[in-house]
Amino acid sequence: MEAKFNNISNIYSVFEILKDVKVDQTLNFKKSGIEIKDVSTDKTLVFEFIIDGKNLVSYKYDGTVSKIGISTLYICQVLKMIEKDTLMTLKVNSGTTNKIIIQSKNQNCTKETNIEIDTNDSEYSEKKEIQINNVFYISMKNDEFYKTLTHFKNFGNSVVTIICSENVFRLECNSNNIKTKQEYGYDPKSYNECSDGIKIKYLGDEQHVKPVMATYSIDSILKFKKCTKLCPMIEINISENNLLTLQHDVGNIGKLKTIISPTSRGVSKEDNTQRHEINYEDDYDDADFL
Repeated sequence: MEAKFNNISNIYSVFEILKDVKVDQTLNFKKSGIEIKDVSTDKTLVFEFIIDGKNLVSYKYDGTVSKIGISTLYICQVLKMIEKDTLMTLKVNSGTTNKIIIQSKNQNCTKETNIEIDTNDSEYSEKKEIQINNVFYISMKNDEFYKTLTHFKNFGNSVVTIICSENVFRLECNSNNIKTKQEYGYDPKSYNECSDGIKIKYLGDEQHVKPVMATYSIDSILKFKKCTKLCPMIEINISENNLLTLQHDVGNIGKLKTIISPTSRGVSKEDNTQRHEINYEDDYDDADFL
């Protein structure tokens, strides 16, 4: 397998994010490109990073290596020392011991770097594609979304409640006798784009639009705050069972997607005074994500 990249900064940014989610991960090689799919160490979210081979400088896959285990810490250390304007080549050769070979060459070809990294034993087992039955799709500015959640955390909040209807997207928190709320409105009939760049679309039965509400860990969401460096917009999906999906474009080479399970569901019609806490193990398992 051989892949050539001309934008190392984007790849470095992604691995900087993923090392805080889970250190030991698995690279999966396919004809279409390179994938990482895994569950975070704390089991609160799943993530998927897909590098599209056709968007790279070149991508060659001979089928001899399908997956290898890697340490994201080592990968970040290597990428940090490589000059960002160089052409980087990543090679994986099958053998008694798999090694990742990273080569870089600057534009005037006067400086070359060659690094070999031992790979880990891979315990990855093939899993189904991530599939979410979406109810709401929201598109908005990346920095606006993460800035709001950072403010909420600075107020001492650990969770955020997200409420979404066909024309409103609202984030709110309650803690220490302080209620904080940020609301974004959207008029699908307006020709003027919102200053926040927000768009809301209902993906279910339009004749039976049901608002959704659930509470999520702010820390889980903010693990992907560095994605503001990768793209200007974020795509948010909230599924019918309240799974929260965040998707970011990684330059023009691929996508980084994470799915976060709620810490509590919304208010039911039968009981509008209490939110029901859920247990991850009882209500969700890996099959719901992967």
